[in-house]
Amino acid sequence: MIIIRHISSVRISSALCAGIALAALVLSSPGVVAQGKPTGANPGLVGLLSPEAPYDLTEESMESLDGKWAPVRARISSLVEKLHSDESLAVVGQRRVLEELKEQVKVLRGGISRPRNKPILRDLVAIHGRLSRHVGLAEALLDAVTIATKPEPKKLAGPTPRQKLVGAVKSLHTYLTSFNTGETWIDYLSVKEMSAAAQKEQPSKRDLDTLSAVLETLQNKNDLGDAGQIAFLKEPKFAAVEKGLAEYLAAARKPKPVVKLPAKPLDDKTRAALRPHLAKLAESLERFEETASRAAATQARQSLKAIQTVSRSQYAQLGEALRAHYLGYNLRVIASEQLLGRYVGQTRVKKKPVRDVILKAQVRGDSTTTATVGIDLLPSQDGARFHMVLSGKTISDTRADKGGASIFTHGEHTFNATKLVLFDGDRFTTKPAEVSVDANNTIVNVTAKSSFVKRIARRKATKLAPQSQQIAAEKVAADVAPEFNGEVDKQFKQATTDLAKHVNGPLKELELAPAGRSITSTDSELRVSSQLMGSGELAAGLPNPAIVSKTGLVLHLHESAINNAIDRMKLAGKTMTEEDLQAEVEATVSTFLGREFHFEASDAKSKDDKGPTTLIFATADPVRVRIADGQLVLIIRAGLKQEAGKEDIPPQVVTVPFALGVQGDNVTLVRGSVKVSAVSRPKSRAKQIVRAGVVRKKLTRGLKDRTLDRHVSVSREDADPVKLSVTRVEAVDGWLSVVFE
Repeated sequence: MIIIRHISSVRISSALCAGIALAALVLSSPGVVAQGKPTGANPGLVGLLSPEAPYDLTEESMESLDGKWAPVRARISSLVEKLHSDESLAVVGQRRVLEELKEQVKVLRGGISRPRNKPILRDLVAIHGRLSRHVGLAEALLDAVTIATKPEPKKLAGPTPRQKLVGAVKSLHTYLTSFNTGETWIDYLSVKEMSAAAQKEQPSKRDLDTLSAVLETLQNKNDLGDAGQIAFLKEPKFAAVEKGLAEYLAAARKPKPVVKLPAKPLDDKTRAALRPHLAKLAESLERFEETASRAAATQARQSLKAIQTVSRSQYAQLGEALRAHYLGYNLRVIASEQLLGRYVGQTRVKKKPVRDVILKAQVRGDSTTTATVGIDLLPSQDGARFHMVLSGKTISDTRADKGGASIFTHGEHTFNATKLVLFDGDRFTTKPAEVSVDANNTIVNVTAKSSFVKRIARRKATKLAPQSQQIAAEKVAADVAPEFNGEVDKQFKQATTDLAKHVNGPLKELELAPAGRSITSTDSELRVSSQLMGSGELAAGLPNPAIVSKTGLVLHLHESAINNAIDRMKLAGKTMTEEDLQAEVEATVSTFLGREFHFEASDAKSKDDKGPTTLIFATADPVRVRIADGQLVLIIRAGLKQEAGKEDIPPQVVTVPFALGVQGDNVTLVRGSVKVSAVSRPKSRAKQIVRAGVVRKKLTRGLKDRTLDRHVSVSREDADPVKLSVTRVEAVDGWLSVVFE
């Protein structure tokens, strides 16, 4: 039950590369293109999209999709080309092409999920992501020039009735499996069948009949005739399932409302005013796809702002459509319930003497309580919800003395306690624990001075057995609840303090606090998503759908999060020595870690290095990271300040690719071929070759092959550490995805 924040850092050999590693760690009047007023019928996408299709969606660029995938490749490239170049298409024709492209997106998504496509999985993910964004942009542009308003999607205030039911059924199943007779109740209430039916988003009639039958059983519990069984079925976990079933079935039986798009078209005047800004928006986003440049991102945001001044409804419409592709979360962490269970899971054994007076009898003996802590995630769209679960058994052996007789009793009392915890990203809040106990006492012997007294004592003890078991249950609950409440409250209060001090505080100080954040939970995953994006920046869409883990943790980091973090270092146009850059990075890392950080000697500049060591960063995009094709590509735009009397080397574009993988006990970064070219076209080719050689040597001397230990040990208080290992690393479609298991 101990919540400990564990921070690990990756040492990078040069100060510049270290800055990028830090960025990866912490995540989580506009110009207008000349455009004439359209005449005649609405041209739709003509003039908004470029007349040429993006290269990465041409058949040539998708040649890896061969064999059975060749027709798909041909179909996609043909449709994209048609959308861009066929000016004879009317709006209806453009929508038809977009619908056909959306079908191809579904085909690609289906291919990603099939194991037989593993050899081309990376290509399928990349093409799926690129095509999804391109179709999303085109459809948003077309809607903007044809539809005056669109209905806003209904926002759910909390978990849906189905999600509530799934959580209630899961909690009930966990409770029933905690004691011996639980399986009987699981069968009686069809808990497994109920769980399977509730999991389905589209339940069948048979599923609804199953749920209805269980609800009827719970509602008619008073007809059972057994007071103990009736009382048992009135416990909170059964009541939660009964309420969940009633709400879910009521919602499931309601007719689905038909959503109709408004018939009112966009007026010509507004359309004419919008089209120049829409064209600039499209051009900027396509340029951002190719370069990830800050200028392209800024221009796209300025175009959106200009659209807002023309039509607030079209701006809202576009923003909603583009959020899924360019304005979403760029750092996502998904932790499985199984992993969280490993982290919080502990088993404790506590022995204590029994000294009490029960039913006017002196009771002496001892008891041993064995308790196991776990976690039960609950569905929630507004913050994370979960139960801390304590289950166990108290075994007691006691002697009760009264009236000259001694009664020896063996007790085996199973208990189950749940404590609700809420997490909103800043703080944890807890609710009082609910404890249920199944008490079971067995009289093992009765002794007395005479057989008569012995018979009387046994008869009376047997008569008082239900009352004594009720007392035993109350005492176990009274013993378990305060300790469970106190310890969980203490741990999560400390977790809130640590979060503010070691995470949210430093991020705010470093200007890396997320602009947006989402904390949600399902019955099997805790999801934390954040967005690092400023006013002139873009973010990301959805991550690699092929990366999942049912037993571990998945980290998805988008290149936009890294690049936006690097921009906050304000390197553009600066002239800095390597020592100054290293000192600045060390100060930044120290702020984040909350302790002094310094590079090791091997990470600093070698004593044998001579010559110029001062960097002249370009004024635009001095450092950029691109993630694609299994590689993390570092792009540095910088020149070098020469010694006195020598001409400074103007900014060069240095492209350094690193292939990522997992080999043996290491995560490997293998440097590929380094390319150097001038930012501006040089006057002398020969001089440029010399300059490129000098820059290549100076800027890449620390950027070598690296190996990082893939095994991580996460410490816990009063418990053995949890061992995690990186089992998969993928770099595709802008996302770096890492799986820990």
